[in-house]
Amino acid sequence: TIKGAAKTKATKSLKFKKNKVVVAAGKSTKVAYTVKKVATADAAKKVTVSSANKKIAKAALIKGKKKVKVSVPRTAKAGTSTKVTLKSGSKKAVLKVVVKNPAKKVTAKKSTVVIKKNKTKKIKVTVKAKNNKKATTDAVKVTSSNKKAVRVKSAVAKKGKVVITVKAKKAGRAKLTVKVGKKKAAVKVRVK
Repeated sequence: TIKGAAKTKATKSLKFKKNKVVVAAGKSTKVAYTVKKVATADAAKKVTVSSANKKIAKAALIKGKKKVKVSVPRTAKAGTSTKVTLKSGSKKAVLKVVVKNPAKKVTAKKSTVVIKKNKTKKIKVTVKAKNNKKATTDAVKVTSSNKKAVRVKSAVAKKGKVVITVKAKKAGRAKLTVKVGKKKAAVKVRVK
């Protein structure tokens, strides 16, 4: 270190405010990031951004703001994904970018399901997405008309389906309404 040299700042930490974004083909979004620097005699490290696959997503820093613009080309295939990496010195942050894959049709595999009291069961709902080779990116919401009889524990979107885990609490009937994006399906549940 040269005595009396002005100290510059090196990167201590670098983070995206989100871990994942879903962007429709032909659209873009802005994602904020945080960068912390510490006083050091090392050379100042600038922030750079890159995309692992520009056919799926392009990334650029927004000048004067701690934000990255992520753009998905119109030709990007629904449901595909890539990673956008932010770097500064030895630090890096990774953002997963998924091309929006909306549900086109939602159908219950069984219209009526019977479960024994105090048991847990997985109920499958078929989801036809824009790209059926990938899971839908639409939000999944499942509601029970009778929570005292049937409680929804989880709902996970997978390729071509949504798997709903329910717990039968007491004898009775309930109607499960499964909403995937703008599409709906219903399943009747009887607890015995």
